[in-house]
Amino acid sequence: MRSYKFEKETVPTAGVAVNGGAMLIGSVRNEHYKIILLKLDGKEELEWVKFYGGKNGWEGHSISKVNNSYLIGGAVEGNTTPAGGKNWKAYLAKIEENGGKVWERKYRILGNECVYSIVPVEDDILLGGKVSDGSGRSFFLMKTNESSEPLWTKTYGKWENAVFGGIVSMNDSIMLIGSSKNRNGWKIHLTRVDKEGGVFSFTPCYLNSI
Repeated sequence: MRSYKFEKETVPTAGVAVNGGAMLIGSVRNEHYKIILLKLDGKEELEWVKFYGGKNGWEGHSISKVNNSYLIGGAVEGNTTPAGGKNWKAYLAKIEENGGKVWERKYRILGNECVYSIVPVEDDILLGGKVSDGSGRSFFLMKTNESSEPLWTKTYGKWENAVFGGIVSMNDSIMLIGSSKNRNGWKIHLTRVDKEGGVFSFTPCYLNSI
């Protein structure tokens, strides 16, 4: 068991296998949040650590391996609040195996958004996450080309509170997984869409307890 800490707060959120080891992404905080990316070898020894930040807060939430590089996602240039944050932009960056940044892209969708899932599909990229316009929370799905330029963006649902779970790419469709909360409690959402984001089916499942 290995323990690593950086700054006052260190929160890993996702990882991928890399040459017998792993690459992990998350967030660290002193005053503002920054994205942390770290590489571990097969014995969980730290090989290197990188930080990415800028204006206001930056958070890392997702990572995916594409050939010999990596795509990382999250939310940037926002402010944390007791209600969950304001003015975050969805974020995508391409990272070399040594942690060097090839390019980065920030997306404004509804006014407060975050990338929680990245799935490469053929020569394109699917981004999934949560968005808010201040009056409710929704899920979003965005398709970009391999250079991060958006091809289309769709939003789904609107709830008082919601948690995005991930994307499952199928042969003829895409499944968005998440949950939302209302006065009846939390329910799971399985939203199946076509390759252009059009909805095939929407299945809410109530949970009596967790």
